[in-house]
Amino acid sequence: MTDQYEWNPPERLPPVGCPLVIRYTPGGEGAVMLVERISHLMHRDGDMDYLVSTGQVLTGRFFWSYP
Repeated sequence: MTDQYEWNPPERLPPVGCPLVIRYTPGGEGAVMLVERISHLMHRDGDMDYLVSTGQVLTGRFFWSYP
């Protein structure tokens, strides 16, 4: 299976307010999720908040790309 996305590293800040895909890996299992980054950072090295279509908010740093 080939990866259809060109992943940006978590250190590279994604834009706020536009659709994104992230590689979410809680506990080792991997999932590609459609999200939107919803807030700006107070400090560049902080964790980011992402809104999932289910209403769940994920916080952290993830590999990301555009859908």
